[in-house]
Amino acid sequence: MEFDPDLIIPDKNKSISQGAIEPWGFEHGYYRQMLESVAKHYGFSVDTPISEMKPEHMNVILHGGSEAVLFRYVPRDRDGLWNTGAVLKE
Repeated sequence: MEFDPDLIIPDKNKSISQGAIEPWGFEHGYYRQMLESVAKHYGFSVDTPISEMKPEHMNVILHGGSEAVLFRYVPRDRDGLWNTGAVLKE
C-alpha cells in the first residue's frame, strides 16, 4: 500500500505531541502512549517538530521498525492496564 506522507503529516512544523500525524491526533490515550514508547525505544522525542526529526525516526513512524516495542496502555476511562509488544513492527 502506498500513501502520501504530506497528507498524513500536513504541517511539518508541528511535533507529534502537537498532533502532527493527522489521522491519529495525539489526544487519544492509546496512540499517545504507543508513540511515547516507540519514541523512547528509538531515541527521539514526541515534542520535536517533524521538520527537525532524523530521517530514520520518520521512517519508523511512517513504516515501522524492525523491533517489537513493549508499551503499557493505561485507559483513562476505566481501571486496568494492558501490556503489548508488537508495536510499529515491519
